[in-house]
Amino acid sequence: GLNSGAEDDHGWESDEDNPAFKEPGKDDALNGGESTSEADHIQGWKDAVNAGKAPTKAQAEAIEKLDDDNKMTHFIEAKYAQLNEDHDDDDEFNAAYDEASDKVNDLHQAALGTHESFDTPQEAEDFHSASGDSPKEGDTKTENGKTYVLQGGRWHLSGAPEPKPEPSAADFNINKVTYHSHVGNSNKFYSFAQHGSYTEQHWGGIGKKGQKKVQLHDSPSAANAHLKKMMQAKKNKGYYHESGSLLYVPPGADAGADAGAAPKKTVKAAPKKVVASKPSPSDGTTNGWKKVGAQAGSNKGGFYEDHSGTKHYVKTPKSEDHVKNEVLAAKLYQLAGIHVPEVSAVNHDGKSSVASKVIDGVRTMTPEGLAGLSGTADGFAVDAWLANHDAVGMAHDNLLSDNGKAVHIDVGGALLYRAQGGKKQGFNGSVKELSSLRDASTNPQAASVFGHLTDEQIKQSAQKVVDLSHKDISDLVMTYGPGSIAVKNKLVKTLLDRRNNIAKQLGLKVSFKKTKKPKQPKFDPSRLSKPTSFMSWGDTGEPGPSGIKHINRANHDAAKAIYAAAQSGKPADIHNLKQPVLDKESGDVTGEKPVLQHPSQHVVSYANQMLNEIDTQLNPPKKFRLREGDPIKILHDSFPVIKTIKTHLEKIGKYLSLGNPGSFDTQSLGFPLVTYKNGKISK
Repeated sequence: GLNSGAEDDHGWESDEDNPAFKEPGKDDALNGGESTSEADHIQGWKDAVNAGKAPTKAQAEAIEKLDDDNKMTHFIEAKYAQLNEDHDDDDEFNAAYDEASDKVNDLHQAALGTHESFDTPQEAEDFHSASGDSPKEGDTKTENGKTYVLQGGRWHLSGAPEPKPEPSAADFNINKVTYHSHVGNSNKFYSFAQHGSYTEQHWGGIGKKGQKKVQLHDSPSAANAHLKKMMQAKKNKGYYHESGSLLYVPPGADAGADAGAAPKKTVKAAPKKVVASKPSPSDGTTNGWKKVGAQAGSNKGGFYEDHSGTKHYVKTPKSEDHVKNEVLAAKLYQLAGIHVPEVSAVNHDGKSSVASKVIDGVRTMTPEGLAGLSGTADGFAVDAWLANHDAVGMAHDNLLSDNGKAVHIDVGGALLYRAQGGKKQGFNGSVKELSSLRDASTNPQAASVFGHLTDEQIKQSAQKVVDLSHKDISDLVMTYGPGSIAVKNKLVKTLLDRRNNIAKQLGLKVSFKKTKKPKQPKFDPSRLSKPTSFMSWGDTGEPGPSGIKHINRANHDAAKAIYAAAQSGKPADIHNLKQPVLDKESGDVTGEKPVLQHPSQHVVSYANQMLNEIDTQLNPPKKFRLREGDPIKILHDSFPVIKTIKTHLEKIGKYLSLGNPGSFDTQSLGFPLVTYKNGKISK
């Protein structure tokens, strides 16, 4: 609830209410866990991250040891330290805040050695390097025995030919790929482009200007490899392909290529005309797409070309749940690092459909040929995990060769539905497919490809499944999965059970962080609220609230006795506590009563307050979490965030930010009116 007392500028009633506050002189163990020996590490972490630098491992580990409230406070302060500009628009602020969050988290995780994309803290620091404190034109540096000179704002190998000007936006647009993310509450894009040895990364909120970073690499192939690594990192975070593609840089393309040269096979195309009346390929429909090929499966469909000239195979399964099931399956394959086409849900002729981007040059092969492809063995355990009985296809036409690499061209038989659309039976926590996909009597097509896998190959494949985190699986299911929230939750549980079952069958360890046993709450009597003095009531300095002095003295003594009993942390000591009852006129003791039945409502109220405070310490409430699809999450997304109080809401958790739902008769509800004034909450 909201307190009626005056608040300071940060929304805290007092310093003690602020999770970041630490009262000098008190035991460190009772104030957030920051010991004197770790204070320097924590300050060092703040100084490093606020400056855009990676902290040391010891500094990051010191932050990890903090309780959740203190840790959250340090992270939030570090994120806001990255926001160097005012943002008038909430969307711009949120996009900038998301980027600041990525930066702080990347630097912290890289320092701990747990980052999924950066192998070293220096890589994370370089990626997020700030423009400030830059070296001057003509400065030199030496790395790996090579000397580089800063020319035109970029480092170039000393003695190399004069670098060509940085490519223009039009140059980068020729060879560009874009990814989108809607995981959780995000709505972000991330584009990668290459022109010769230059790369461009462009990111931000969808529909916003965003930020760009241009880098010069040693060669076109080095630039291409860098972008592929960054794209995979984004896929691992739930980003999906939206449009475009990067041209392949063949081996040997670096020979004779200067810093500004484009890849040899790049053909500068004429700019495409933009027709405003036609929907873009990302509008979720196939309106205006051109049909260029006939149906090629059991579901109604065909080959189509979108407005950018990209080809897709579009099919219309039996229901929207079938569509979501297939899209989710493709995302889970990608999460595990298995090659599948880019798949998305679209509206085709008014019906929910699946659009799979066509991969040119794929071809069928014999079972022996498929078994020898790169990626076939890697994908086996993922096929088993997702119960994809049709992984190979009746005519060996679902697993194809893409330039020597296995590609799962159709994943419609994975998860909840069979390839023909029927509901799958027996999709539970037991992964029988580790055996059945290699059993010729059960699945001859799959067995002809997977039957000769070695135990080591199967374990290596299974490791891809075992390494998947609960959060990543849950995020994808909640974003793309079929059915209600209850159905999605059940599917998450089944997928986790199947992952763990694979690990158990093959003797592997699940690499997710083990759930720590909850710490037994410690009772801290110093946190109890001291009683109000009945001998100096309110601001008067006089006894009160009764007009009878001996009644005030008796109430004062009763409150002190309650406070003393509460020091044990045992509710029974308060329940069993009795205090004298006085005759109002004479002041004589007429008996005694339990404090919860005391004649003074103030004494009873204080006794109940002590019981509540003890209970809160011994049974702390679970931290609130917003999950995709929950009613309160929908409510959260439906109201605008009040930007001016955003900082203070974040400091208390930012679990729920309410905007203005409009006016209504609050008096009929019996609640006091709460309004937002000048960014502050007032009563």
